[in-house]
Amino acid sequence: GRAYNELYVLNRGGELVHTYRKKHLWNEKGITPGRTNQVVATDFGKIGVINCWDIAFPNDVRRLAKRGARIIFSPAYWFDKHRADSPDYFGLPNARAHENQVYLVLCDAHSKETLGRSKILSPVKILAEATGEGIISADVDLKKLDELRKKYNCWR
Repeated sequence: GRAYNELYVLNRGGELVHTYRKKHLWNEKGITPGRTNQVVATDFGKIGVINCWDIAFPNDVRRLAKRGARIIFSPAYWFDKHRADSPDYFGLPNARAHENQVYLVLCDAHSKETLGRSKILSPVKILAEATGEGIISADVDLKKLDELRKKYNCWR
């Protein structure tokens, strides 16, 4: 009897392996916030998922990283690109990637009302970026991530 804003993680065979209910809602009337999140083991490593405005809450991203997530995926629908006072949200993905020493993949929707900016980030730089509609990709090196985690140990 409740409505949630959900993300689904499927394995390579198309089977549902995780459902995440968005915790931090942004003016979503009639939607029930989720309560938990977990790391998902995949054949290429442990991942985490967050949804849009969840990225503004560093403790939730930190929890996923401390539980072993090495790549965090964040679909988003960041709107208001035509307003003069529209926030520049794009420092948030960079900060979350660096402070948690993870790769972060932000996929922002492309429409007339959204910012339409997507990024793939390492803890120290932007690996790929798109403004508008398109597909981006980047190689991620989990061994390099281990080196970066030693060098920039932000969890002290």
